Amino acid sequence: MSTADRTVITIEDLTIEVTRKRMRYLRVSVDLRTSRIRISAPRRTSVRDIVEFARSRVAWIRKYLAQAKPPAPGLDALGELGVSAQRERAAGNRREIQLALPAIVAKWECAIGVRASAVRVRRMRSRWGSCNPRTGAISISSELAEHSRESLEYVVVHELVHLLEASHNRRFYELMSRFLPSWRVIRAQLNGRSS
Repeated sequence: MSTADRTVITIEDLTIEVTRKRMRYLRVSVDLRTSRIRISAPRRTSVRDIVEFARSRVAWIRKYLAQAKPPAPGLDALGELGVSAQRERAAGNRREIQLALPAIVAKWECAIGVRASAVRVRRMRSRWGSCNPRTGAISISSELAEHSRESLEYVVVHELVHLLEASHNRRFYELMSRFLPSWRVIRAQLNGRSS
């Protein structure tokens, strides 16, 4: 990663590593093993906005640093507070996706000519979405909150197209190209590959 993508800022007595990457929102995390503080920011976020965000999160950061303790044997490497922070982050991701989804799903249901029987947001570790063509239900990963809106739209289109074609066959990919011509580029970006 270039030095332009990674910097360090100091807020009061806190040293914070800042990484710019493809995402939509600013996020802060604390590693309770090392007390390292990190902020992840969308690539075009100004230093001023990052500093303001960091200042707004100082109390939250201090709360976790003050209560940090070495993990007991058998606990997750981040310790109990680390698990709590991860759960808080996961809940935030879920809320963001739940707020964004209704308009995106309605838009693409109309464009594709299908209707999902249910749209669920889940924490999914191995995939971005899933579809049950028999029931018409689709599931979207809450982790997409870490990525661009177009990535979220791509996953929604992918799962809705499965309501027309259940398999990943030639017809499926032809339908993807008809409804979202740039889908291959977006997929490559989402999966961290060059297009």
